[in-house]
Amino acid sequence: MKDDQELLPLDEIELKPEVLRSVVAIRTRTIPPEMISEHPGKSGKKFRYLKHTNATDIMLDSGLPWDYEVLSYQVFPDRSVAALCRLTVKLHLKDGSWVSRTITEVGVHDGNVQPPLPVASAVASAASRGLPRCIFRMFGLGKELYPDSVTPPAGWLRALLGYSKNLKIPEGDLIEALKKADITKENLQEHYEEAIEIVHSLRKG
Repeated sequence: MKDDQELLPLDEIELKPEVLRSVVAIRTRTIPPEMISEHPGKSGKKFRYLKHTNATDIMLDSGLPWDYEVLSYQVFPDRSVAALCRLTVKLHLKDGSWVSRTITEVGVHDGNVQPPLPVASAVASAASRGLPRCIFRMFGLGKELYPDSVTPPAGWLRALLGYSKNLKIPEGDLIEALKKADITKENLQEHYEEAIEIVHSLRKG
């Protein structure tokens, strides 16, 4: 995806906090911290991941028309399951047109969980896990969960400045207000809701 060229414009959607959170998450390719879950992994390490429920919330709140399908699945002798899944999203181009983009991925359920899940539940688990994988392939959302990826703080500021510009708020006024609130480029991700309230207050002022 080329930056924000293929996303629903901010000025064309209802900008509730959860909607803006999803749009910013997709544009910056960064999962909101409160949506990242953990579970124990091998060798005492913790495995960080995006739950399928949170992945669904991101897509529902994004303002983008989308569809998710389970094309097929296979149950293996060790009770693990692989589900072939497809995510289709309609993306809005800067010229005003729409284009459909499709990603196909495999969701996997580990057959070693204890106690073992019924086969139907294991299939559902694999199908659910396909959605975050499709979203990662589609948008790059979740790359910070992988060791070699780095989340660019500038992306969050760029999205906020774009939102502020749509509301015709001078960039200097916003930067000054963020400084007074001790919100920097580096910590903006953790304080984005507060930053949005600041934008709204400047608009009212």
